[in-house]
Amino acid sequence: MAKVETLLKFIRFIKKHPNASDREIAQAIGVTVRYVKQCKKELEELEKEIFTLVLSEEDIRMILEGFNPRTEYEREIRRKLERKIISGGIRGKMRIEKRETRRVMWRFDIALILPHRTPGEIHPMIMHWIKPMIYEPLIWVNINGEIEPRLAELVENIEGFSRWRIKLRKDVRWSDGNPITVDDVFHSISAFGFKGQISLAMANGRELILSLSKADPLFPWKLKSIPIRPASNEKVVSGAYKLSRRDISRSLYILKSNPGYYRLDRPLIGEVAIRGYVWISTALRAFENKEIEFISLQSPHQLSGYEHIKHMLQNWGFGNRYYLLLLNKNRLTERLCEELKEAIDHRSISVYLSSGSIPDVKGRNLRLKVGYISEMGSKEVKDMAKIIARSISNGETSDLSGAAFEDVRKEIDLICTRLSFGLFFSRLKRYFHSEGSRNIFGYKNRKVDEMLEELDGIGDLKKRRELGERILRKLQKDFALILLAPSFDYFLSWYQVERGADLYSLNDMIYQMADLYIEPIT
Repeated sequence: MAKVETLLKFIRFIKKHPNASDREIAQAIGVTVRYVKQCKKELEELEKEIFTLVLSEEDIRMILEGFNPRTEYEREIRRKLERKIISGGIRGKMRIEKRETRRVMWRFDIALILPHRTPGEIHPMIMHWIKPMIYEPLIWVNINGEIEPRLAELVENIEGFSRWRIKLRKDVRWSDGNPITVDDVFHSISAFGFKGQISLAMANGRELILSLSKADPLFPWKLKSIPIRPASNEKVVSGAYKLSRRDISRSLYILKSNPGYYRLDRPLIGEVAIRGYVWISTALRAFENKEIEFISLQSPHQLSGYEHIKHMLQNWGFGNRYYLLLLNKNRLTERLCEELKEAIDHRSISVYLSSGSIPDVKGRNLRLKVGYISEMGSKEVKDMAKIIARSISNGETSDLSGAAFEDVRKEIDLICTRLSFGLFFSRLKRYFHSEGSRNIFGYKNRKVDEMLEELDGIGDLKKRRELGERILRKLQKDFALILLAPSFDYFLSWYQVERGADLYSLNDMIYQMADLYIEPIT
């Protein structure tokens, strides 16, 4: 091992002379070339360890989410930071490609971690992937609001946001040769969460006009996630792929390109295999053996015991989902809220998110009752609640999942949970409007109500984001909530995802498999 004094000389020299050769470095610091190579190797290891003392991998992810480089210098900084969390082993790049390009990837293997088996039928999580691959939506919309026609050549509002005109492309057909009709479109939209909220005002040839019971400026955004299915329930497809093989007992599904797909130069991957695993250890072993190329994960902590592949962990873009505290203003004074905010041990939260272990937490006992609501039994929310309880109380927590709101309001001072407000804050209203369906503590603020109602009527996605951020700041200032940390969706892949407006989230990938381009490193 290199001596500390020699290593410091080595570091100081290469900082001044970054392009010096090993021989030049050796001559300058008075060592052999072999010793210089040893110094380089040891510095690489030390750099990783020292860097994580300052910034954890989760800290870097948060920084990158807010970093929008405009110059080449800034882009290089971003690349350096990305290399700290994704290093080595990458076999290529993955992106959405809209231009004409040749197919370079013939098969892509995907693993899904299932909570349980569904004997005799396809698991809903697997169907969530298969449907958009075999059935095409009317349009696609990216996070900037840019619309790409698919089965429809036009979707436009004609009377506020409550009446919409849809015009189908010419000659779009099912795989059996029959045309896709306006009846198929209306049937699919009605069945997709709009039952009783939508009516057919007019249908004529390739056009239909829909009337919504309530104005909805995000209607096109919702249409992008509605695969159009045949009203007759015939076993036909319209998407880029056809299901060529399924083995339900093994949760294995193979999809091959649909020769009748109307976009003749797509898909860019010839065959996609989807496998469901109940045991994550089995899926991770398959990933290690390169039998699997992509695994969607809920948490980095699922990689416990597999630290040697953690450098392949990546995250999707931030979708306004947070770990947070909901405060019961009926039981908490303004002063107590301030004391609570000051007492939270944010350093322990950071350590936990990075390592998965709960550090020793010593805080103030404000004698507050802490509860938690954990969706799908999320271990992270439960552990986060323990950290909060040890920071501000006696360490005890209550599981409130499924508890009646009335009982919670009487007994609990604050709730630790994880909430998604939606990419364009469409879910804020249900939690913080005075009449919101999920307003657990009965929070009321007339100004917030007005802002949420204004948000409901905005179709411009940029303006929605701006107003949503303002509302979130107002809610924090009013102590309706305290944000603890952002929450991401994660995945393991041998290919580095080039995120952008067209590939920002997992759903972007699922619904655009036809345009998914994988470029292996040669």
